[in-house]
Amino acid sequence: MRKFVIPEKELSFIKALEIAGFPSYVVGGAVRDFLIGKEYNDIDIATKATPSQIASVLLAEDKSIKLDFVGATFGVIIADGVEIATFRNDDYTASAFENHKDVRVSFVKDIETDLARRDFTINALAIDRRGKIIDLFGGSTDIDIKAIRFVGDPEKRINEDPTRILRAFRIATSLGFSIDVSSWTAIVNNIHKIRKIAPERVRLELFKALKVKEAGTFFSFLAASGALEILIPELAESLSHPGGKHHLENVWEHNILVGDSISPKFPLVKLAGYLHDIGKPESFGYDEEKDNWHFHGHHHTGAKLTKKVLKRLRFSSSEVEKISGLVNFHMEGYKTGNKYTPKTVRKVLTKLDSVNVHIDEFLRLRIADRKGNIARDPYSISEIKVYIESFKKIEVPPFSVNDLVVSGGELIHLFGFKPGRHIGEIHKFLLELVIENGAEFNVKNILIIEAKNFISVNGERAWYK
Repeated sequence: MRKFVIPEKELSFIKALEIAGFPSYVVGGAVRDFLIGKEYNDIDIATKATPSQIASVLLAEDKSIKLDFVGATFGVIIADGVEIATFRNDDYTASAFENHKDVRVSFVKDIETDLARRDFTINALAIDRRGKIIDLFGGSTDIDIKAIRFVGDPEKRINEDPTRILRAFRIATSLGFSIDVSSWTAIVNNIHKIRKIAPERVRLELFKALKVKEAGTFFSFLAASGALEILIPELAESLSHPGGKHHLENVWEHNILVGDSISPKFPLVKLAGYLHDIGKPESFGYDEEKDNWHFHGHHHTGAKLTKKVLKRLRFSSSEVEKISGLVNFHMEGYKTGNKYTPKTVRKVLTKLDSVNVHIDEFLRLRIADRKGNIARDPYSISEIKVYIESFKKIEVPPFSVNDLVVSGGELIHLFGFKPGRHIGEIHKFLLELVIENGAEFNVKNILIIEAKNFISVNGERAWYK
């Protein structure tokens, strides 16, 4: 039978505390993962000792131990990287939660009370140093039947902290578990309470969910419970929207398939996959001339909606730029299939650089977009190689006017111009020429000749000194 092995450092802490008269246990995720049969890390310790008593005991054993008291007010200290928490009870008050403050903490004397305050039965588990498991709420059984269930009264647990709804979805997603019927009923009946959750906490749970390969399950929980309409109503519009003539799946199903096809190693690209067609419902229209329905400009609409969603959830400016950029440009070169011409490659690279998107990120989304279309076969290995080679073999073009070999100052000097926006117009024209013809066109005498031609057609008397 598999035995729970406590690492040497953590075991020494537990022994020292127990010898000093303070019962101590390993708690939480490590115990849960052990019972599931997974590798367990991040050993957390719960003890009867208060933070000051923990410090006194451990330093008496070894004065070189590094202690971090930043969480001591809540009964938590870090000893050489190990979290040790005092048995406690949490008091959730309406005012405290609405102001997004931490709960009031009171220290207790037994592990039973400490476990009773926890969110889910599979997290309300403890194990002592001899391997005895403390399971007061049926966590082991719920692990066996693969169910997420709140400890005690689910309504009370949700009222204490509605973020537990998102945690239930995220943990169920990561473990491949279902949600217990009574817990699910309580979630649906109280789903409106997620409006109280701080946007930053929603973002955090979403990012944790993106660490799972099939994070689409998390989005499906959001949709089935009604949480999606509250948190991301723009995406909820796609739930039953037809995918159009090129898809057998609807827009929602396609978004989920695309996101699931992107590795969790690239969470921002993965999130872009789940959002990439968010603009389709709003862009849906009918073309009378061609007698068909279309999604014209859905990528541009989608980028605007994506920015709106991400800003609301307090994503950073760089994250908003990259994810919305991927949504905006995911259709670039679409008509050329996987046979990108050098001209197309240069244009795509320039657009991607403008939103800080690397070509590898673009290609991951493009390949996943095809894989998520069940009406078509995924790209083959050879097609993917052609894709990659199309971009890798092209010399990187200038991405901005600052990369051109002719500066604004030189244009002013050569042609006797006044400084002004016309310099930018000439520069923009020259940049487009280089993108069109390749980096080899970024040569001073060529650009000066082209600038003369542009000026002869567009020059105005007001440009000159």
